[in-house]
Amino acid sequence: RARPVLPSPLESGAAADELRELVAAAKPLLKVAEVEEACSSLSGALRGLDEWLSRCALLFVKPQCGRPLLAVLRNDTASAGMWPPSDDENLLCCACCTPDTLGVPSEVSWVGCDECDGWFHSYCVRVPDAVAETLDSFRCPRCCTLAGAAYAFGSAALPPPILTTMRPSFRATEALLAAADGASASRTAEACAVRALLEATARWREGLRGEVGEAERAAEAEAAQ
Repeated sequence: RARPVLPSPLESGAAADELRELVAAAKPLLKVAEVEEACSSLSGALRGLDEWLSRCALLFVKPQCGRPLLAVLRNDTASAGMWPPSDDENLLCCACCTPDTLGVPSEVSWVGCDECDGWFHSYCVRVPDAVAETLDSFRCPRCCTLAGAAYAFGSAALPPPILTTMRPSFRATEALLAAADGASASRTAEACAVRALLEATARWREGLRGEVGEAERAAEAEAAQ
């Protein structure tokens, strides 16, 4: 009689941590041949998966960020540690920039929010360095937005964005997702989250092309009159 084939957890859409817990839970059952075989296969796949997850984290997770990778990819605002940034995060980059953000001066003052205790580069929140040194109090863009109040150093309609992740390019993200197949990661929760981001970005880009095309056609029609 043929031995039953156990389904592969890698096909289930589980997160990497859930797969590791599954391997740990199987240890008392390794005397069962089917379990030992499946566990050995899963352990090997996890090694490739861990390499892919490390690559994914380098693209999306800000240095010293305390949030799990999956929470970052899903933009899980309920995740512990998202706000305020930790001291380690603040030492490396503020909540309004990432380490590879262009234009941030190498020497920049810091300003702290009196409401959320978050710290920001004065440059990133549009506070002149000379003003930052003399401020008695400061309310950050995020706290102003949550309170429905105008931000003192910029347009209330467009405050400096709070960047909770790195900002990889579309091409780099496509390459990451393509590499998931070879790393046995294509159906994990993390890969599904990356795929959802790419699909949403592609829809936005297509919509933008449509809007630009309509504007160009309207301009051409007006010029022809």
